[in-house]
Parts: sequence; C-alpha cells; structure tokens
Amino acid sequence: MNPTTAPADIILTASMSVTPDELRVAYQIENRSRSTLAVYDGAGSPPPGDTGSWPELTENVYVSFESPDRLHLKRVRPPTPEGVDITFIELPPVSRIDPGAVRRSRFALKLPVSEYSEYFPDNPEARWEERTAREVQLWIGYFRATPETEFTPLPESPHIYLVGGELGEEEVVTALQTLTLPVRVRTDPDFERV
Repeated sequence: MNPTTAPADIILTASMSVTPDELRVAYQIENRSRSTLAVYDGAGSPPPGDTGSWPELTENVYVSFESPDRLHLKRVRPPTPEGVDITFIELPPVSRIDPGAVRRSRFALKLPVSEYSEYFPDNPEARWEERTAREVQLWIGYFRATPETEFTPLPESPHIYLVGGELGEEEVVTALQTLTLPVRVRTDPDFERV
C-alpha cells in the first residue's frame, strides 16, 4: 500500500509523543471538500468531547517498520495479503466527517511498539528483533461517500459507524514527524506488512 498524493481539500495534522510506557498520537482531519468522508479510524475512538483519555489501540492500528528507520501507523482498510486464503473480510468501523467539519482523535500504543497485521498474528513461530525508529508516519484511509453509501451507527458508540452500500475507492492522507522510539520488528519471512 502506497500513499497517494493527498488532495488539497483533506488536511491531516498530527502530534506524536513518547511517554515512559507508550506512544501517544493526536490528530485532526479537516474536510474542506464537498463530500462526506468515511474515515477508517472508528475502532476505539474516544467519544466527542472526551479530552482526557488515550485509548490503547494496539490491535486497531496497523504497524509497519520500513527501512531504514521509519515507523508507519496505519488506520486504513488493509489490502488482502497475497497467498493467504481469506474467507471473510471485516471492514473497519468508520468515523463520518461532513463537508466543512473537523474530526479530532487520539490513541496510544504500548512501548515498544510492535509490528501488527490482523492477517499475520503473533504466534510461536514468529521471530522478533528490537529496532529504533527515528520517524513516525501516520496514515489515515478514507473514501468519499456517495448517496448510496450507508452509515449505520454502532449502538454503544453512536459517533462510529459501520458502512455498507457503495464504498468509494480508498484515499490516504499522511503526516510525518521525527521521533525516536523502540520498535519490535517481525523478521519471519511469511509476515506481510500492511
């Protein structure tokens, strides 16, 4: 998965910091377009108005270490891996950003941050190596809703939705920050990064 050139009408800004125990990521997405956005960052998101919590999202953020020292944090709809028999794909829950609106969110990941892909979970054969990241790039995936896109609010989190109907092509915005932190990198040959 490669980021596309971000359109000028969708603006992502992010601030990342390291505490003794976790990586903290705060970000906002500004929708300057005329389309409603379905953003693949709904899982584990704090409710609007919650300014104090840092939800721990170790299993809701795809983490990839890219040489030589860049860590990618991806809240996206992941591509299906090659050579793996997948019988069911669950779409990530989304947030909805109407035209002219701004969405603010935040999350935390335990240190050391570990590479993660739902299609290649940790297992007894997995091999790990400690590395140091010097840059962190946040990726946020979204699509532009059409009149046929269906947003169904989750009962326990009405600000988060499951989507159905027509799904647009995924676009990605990114934000890059210089930051040093420890990373556990998967080295087993079958592991595929998102």
